[in-house]
Amino acid sequence: MDPKCKQMITKRQITQNTDYRLNPVLRKACKADIPKFCQSVLNKATADTELEGQVISCLKLKYADQRLSPDCEDQIRVILQESALDYRLDPQLQIHCTQEVHSFNV
Repeated sequence: MDPKCKQMITKRQITQNTDYRLNPVLRKACKADIPKFCQSVLNKATADTELEGQVISCLKLKYADQRLSPDCEDQIRVILQESALDYRLDPQLQIHCTQEVHSFNV
């Protein structure tokens, strides 16, 4: 794959994982699961702020408990697989491990 193309795809994935509202496939697949399981995250959010991956993190927890609908589960599985290959695709990991990531990347 062309390096510039790969870089653009990674940037798009990072953006979509930062805020589920920017990922139309995930939004559609998880439209029932998000309010059911992650309402507390939604209640704290305002329309003009990024959610910093909190909804996706919430869905990942429910995925581990095997409580998601099949379509939502499929989308979260894809996100988990992709983020296993590149830590930048997990916004919560970046937030909570900033120092560690920086010390290993120097």
